[in-house]
Amino acid sequence: MRSKRTDRALPAILLFTAISACSPTEGGQAQPNHTDSAAPTSPTRSAARSSYPTDAQSELAQMNPCSLLSAGELSDYGAFKDATNEDIGSARTCRHELNRQGSQLEGLRIGIAIRDTTGAAMAVDQGMGVRTTEANGRQLAQIPSSGGCTVAIGVTDSSSVDVVISTTAGTESACEIADELAAVVEPKLPKG
Repeated sequence: MRSKRTDRALPAILLFTAISACSPTEGGQAQPNHTDSAAPTSPTRSAARSSYPTDAQSELAQMNPCSLLSAGELSDYGAFKDATNEDIGSARTCRHELNRQGSQLEGLRIGIAIRDTTGAAMAVDQGMGVRTTEANGRQLAQIPSSGGCTVAIGVTDSSSVDVVISTTAGTESACEIADELAAVVEPKLPKG
């Protein structure tokens, strides 16, 4: 019998198979191999953006970041205090802080940040590279940092949702958890 965490890990592994092709110390962008001579050679979308919000942007603007992860979905990582909403810069965020009593992972913090005006392609390197890929019709960026990791899930070209992990267990563990939770959050998001 597989655990809930193992069941969530499989989609995360599939989501980030292309990302893992880049190393944490060397930046890069995973690219599909096009061996078919009919592979597209020009962009299929115009770079021009509409000033009117898309349906996905409108839906995202109505979402509460604390609605994207439930206590049950976090239970494999320990017991968490009540989630707190706050605005940080231009992002609407939800913070889940581990209740350290009875926890296996000391110092774990999970954040969900809705970015209405920043797409996944705008991810900023935190000193360990940015690994990008596309899955389920979305742009994804994994941004490792010292003791943390963020996975940016593209909703539209100009909006995204970040799964932000900070832990005393180190960067590798943080990215593993971020990948697992991104696989839980991604299907709940509108597509643009």
